[in-house]
Amino acid sequence: MWSSLLGISCLILAVRRLFKKWCFVSRFPNGHVTKEKDDQMAEVEGRMWPQLSVYQHVERGLKKNPHGPAVICLMEPSASIQDLIAGCSEDSEGKEKPVAFTLTYMQLHRTALKLANGLLAIGIQPHTRMMMLIPNGADYAVLLWACILLRLTYVNIEPACLETSGFMELKHRLQTIKPQIVVAPDVQSAKPIDVAIADLRLPPPVRLCLSDPASLSTAWTSLLAVATVASAHALMDDASLISAARHDDAARINSIMFTSGTSGMPKACPQTVAAISHALHSQEWLIDPDSGVAKYALMQPHNARGIAPAQTLQTWQAGGAVVLTGQTFRSVDPSMFLGRDEGLVLTIWSDAQRSRCDPGHRTAWSELPGADTTHGPRICH
Repeated sequence: MWSSLLGISCLILAVRRLFKKWCFVSRFPNGHVTKEKDDQMAEVEGRMWPQLSVYQHVERGLKKNPHGPAVICLMEPSASIQDLIAGCSEDSEGKEKPVAFTLTYMQLHRTALKLANGLLAIGIQPHTRMMMLIPNGADYAVLLWACILLRLTYVNIEPACLETSGFMELKHRLQTIKPQIVVAPDVQSAKPIDVAIADLRLPPPVRLCLSDPASLSTAWTSLLAVATVASAHALMDDASLISAARHDDAARINSIMFTSGTSGMPKACPQTVAAISHALHSQEWLIDPDSGVAKYALMQPHNARGIAPAQTLQTWQAGGAVVLTGQTFRSVDPSMFLGRDEGLVLTIWSDAQRSRCDPGHRTAWSELPGADTTHGPRICH
């Protein structure tokens, strides 16, 4: 019986296939779709998405706006980063005076190249994990670009973990990540890191801080000192470093972010190069590089919040400037930027930060050209 049913099923499928073929031949006797028929059919163009490395995304901003601002820092940058950037200064004659400490794309790129080569010179290799516990500032921006160039996995942690109340969380994150590089604001605030690494018996990482080299202990090194090593021991020329960044491994872990920990200890969430690249590609509409609405993007959340590094990369991809406010929330007056194109139109706040914004500033945001009168300019929470 079963063999009979199988035979009937095969017969039905054969007849169905012959019927479809007969229908096609009767409609298109020459074996192809004619122009008249083609006009009545939907046109669908399919193609593969040319997946880019993370560096290739931000390189678009570098090429589009090399001498324009990439980073505007509203906090005082460290002496170390100021000295590091001094060697990459640009001619400012005839240019508008910046409202705060500003890095152009070319300055950011050249400084990050120096730092990346310095890291190579002291033994840091691609795929190394870097944990940063520093404020949103120029130092962070340079380190982020250097991580992309050197293909390091970066992990951003709230500096609050360096306080006494955050010690257990700091130990948990160090144990989870086991970083080969740790970056702290200064030697004094970094003492809990030294204690935690000793308690956990972790392999000693390279320890970097943002302090002046004169105040450093033997265990910690400044960014300037690392970059200086590159001058004497350059292991890779800039062109090779850039080429490697362009051809990054899509499966490599680009970054690791932690959950908020509301249901227990924060959990680590790895993000591959492919995932970050896809996010930058699919959300490109958020920042329109052609209309110029993304000229400035105010970044209020700390870089440990997933939206902060994501929108930083998104802004750089479009050739805009990321406005960094430091470790504490600042109610920024948009009049600082009015008169510069259309002002600041993309703002990234948490809900709590938005509620703390000065009412007068919130009104000023909502009155910017093209802003939504209810929520102000394009706001990402």
